[in-house]
Amino acid sequence: MKKLMAICAVLSTLVFWADGGICRAETFTVPLNVSGNYNGNSTPFSFDLGTALSEVHSVSFVCAGRITAGVDWYDEPFSWNFVALLEPETSFIIAYGPLAGAATYPNPEPFSWQSEFNLYSGDWNFLLDGIASGEVGFPIVGGKAPGPQVYPTGYIDSASIVVDATVIPEPATFLLLGFSVVLVLKKTIVFSQPGEK
Repeated sequence: MKKLMAICAVLSTLVFWADGGICRAETFTVPLNVSGNYNGNSTPFSFDLGTALSEVHSVSFVCAGRITAGVDWYDEPFSWNFVALLEPETSFIIAYGPLAGAATYPNPEPFSWQSEFNLYSGDWNFLLDGIASGEVGFPIVGGKAPGPQVYPTGYIDSASIVVDATVIPEPATFLLLGFSVVLVLKKTIVFSQPGEK
C-alpha cells in the first residue's frame, strides 16, 4: 500500500511539473533613471530582470511628474504628454502618458499615470531573457506652420516599467524536486514490510 501511495505521489509531482505547475507568475517593478526636465529631448534606459521568463503577460509604463502647456497660434494653451518606447530589433512598442497642462496653465499640471505598452504586432519574445532597452521622451510638437507660439515642457519625478510574467524555475527548483522524489522512494523502501503490497 505504501509503495502504491509513493508511486502516486511521484506521478502527481511529475504531472504538476509537466503542466508548468512549478512556474510562478510574478510582477517586476523596475525603476527607471529618467527623472528631470524635458522639452523635446528623450532619455534612454535599459533593464535586466535577472531571470528568464517563459511568458510575458503585459508590460506597463508608470510615470509621475508635471507638464506645462504650450500655447498655440491662437493664444490657446494645449496639453502634451510623455511617451515611452521599448526597442525590440524590428520595431518600436509604445506607451503613452496622459495629456496634461492646459487645465492649469500657466502653472504646471501634475499627473500620475500607468499605461500598458501597445503590442500592435509581433510578440514579447524579445523580453523572454528578461533584458530590454528603450527610451522615455517628450517629443517636440510637429505639424504645419504656423506652429505653436510656446512649446510645452515636462518634468518627470519618477518612472518605472512593470512587467507581469511567468518565470522559468531556477535549476535549484528542479534539484529540490528530484531530491524530494528520492526521499519519498527511499522512505517507502525502508518502511515497507516484506510481502506488503
